[in-house]
Amino acid sequence: MKVEFWKHQSEILIAWLFFIVCSLVLIILGIILMITQSIGYFGMSLSGIIIFLPSVIYIFVNPKVLSKVEYSETGIVWKRFKKIILSMNWSDINSIRRVPVSPYMINLAFVSNNDEIVVEMTKKMCKTIMILCPEPFVKTQINEIEEYKCYH
Repeated sequence: MKVEFWKHQSEILIAWLFFIVCSLVLIILGIILMITQSIGYFGMSLSGIIIFLPSVIYIFVNPKVLSKVEYSETGIVWKRFKKIILSMNWSDINSIRRVPVSPYMINLAFVSNNDEIVVEMTKKMCKTIMILCPEPFVKTQINEIEEYKCYH
C-alpha cells in the first residue's frame, strides 16, 4: 500500500497562493487604471510583475515546493513531478527530529546516514506512518515528540 501527501501543503495553499493572487491583482488593476485614468499607474503593474515573476520561478525551481512524500511498507519516497528526488527505507532511519518553522508549526525530519526528508506532519500522515511503518523505533520516536502526542 502506498499513500502520497503534499510535502509542504500549507506553504503551497497559503503563502504562494497569496503572492500570486496579490501580484495578479496589482497587474490587472494597474492595467485597468492605466487605460482609464493615466499612464502613471504603470508602477502598480510593474510592482505586480516584480512580485509575480520571482514567485513563479521559485515555485518551479525549488524542489521543496510542489513535491510529494509517498509512504509505503518499505519506506519513504520524496517525489517531484513523478521524478524521485530521495528514497529512504524505514530501517535506514537513524533519528527523527523536530524542525521548528514558527512558534505554532513544527515539521518533522526523517534522518538517515546521509539524507534527510523534512515533512509537514498532519494527523492523517501520522496515522498512515503508524499503520505502514514496520519499524518500532520510528513509531517510538514519533510518539515521543510532544507536538504529535495528540495525533493518536
